[in-house]
Amino acid sequence: MNRRLPTGLNSIRPGVLGALGWSLCLGLLVLTAGCGGEGGAADPTIAHDQTTPEGAIICLEDAYRANDIEAAIACKHFLTEARLMLESINPDFASDEEIVATTAEVLEAGFRAEVEENGFPDFSGVISSFGPREPYKGRDDVVQIKETCRAHGAEVSDIVKVANVDGKWYVVIVPER
Repeated sequence: MNRRLPTGLNSIRPGVLGALGWSLCLGLLVLTAGCGGEGGAADPTIAHDQTTPEGAIICLEDAYRANDIEAAIACKHFLTEARLMLESINPDFASDEEIVATTAEVLEAGFRAEVEENGFPDFSGVISSFGPREPYKGRDDVVQIKETCRAHGAEVSDIVKVANVDGKWYVVIVPER
């Protein structure tokens, strides 16, 4: 298995969204690599669950550390990710539930393929901290948080988006245009 330290919190792997056409070929965004939690360090007051945005990020990182693809899938919300991606391309696509569902399936399949091909990131020795939450594009259901990861004398910061769906927080990748 190929182990690697996180190089950024939102790794992007180019890809094609198949039947949805070229307009959706913005890029298949499949692997979020964060930092912190067990095997590293984060604020000990942050619960490793999906009750807070920060907790959702750490929960995903814990799944990566455990090499548990199903736990990682449970920390992401591909339907929301698909809808946000489609909104950035063409709002009409985002209102078509069939297109949203198909896109979500493709995103999940791409995520699984990325992990299968490249393995999980290695978070040993990583220390993380979080900045304040900010609404994403004025939305109250999606926030963005700056996460800073430190390990082995290096530091990486990235903005992580997290969506609230039915009272639980999920990490989502949102393409920036």
